Amino acid sequence: MSTQAMYECAVCYEDEIQQERVEHVNDSLVCHTCISKQFRAALRIENDYPTRLGTVQLSFSDCHHVLEPEFWVAYAKKEIEYDCPPIMRVYCT
Repeated sequence: MSTQAMYECAVCYEDEIQQERVEHVNDSLVCHTCISKQFRAALRIENDYPTRLGTVQLSFSDCHHVLEPEFWVAYAKKEIEYDCPPIMRVYCT
């Protein structure tokens, strides 16, 4: 009988997370669910961009495997929008 090591998320404190469902963020382990929530918040609310966990900025290229491919496209579009100064943005209706 093999037992798989379980880990605790430093954000939500879930303590039964398998190794393949956690990432190292600085010196902490963070579950994929918490990382995903932060990226989704940044997609909805510009003040949550760039994506962070506490004071640590998360790189999309380092975390994209946590998110589904459909999200990648939406996030890439928002990155372009958010990276443009608000005064330079043009929205069509």
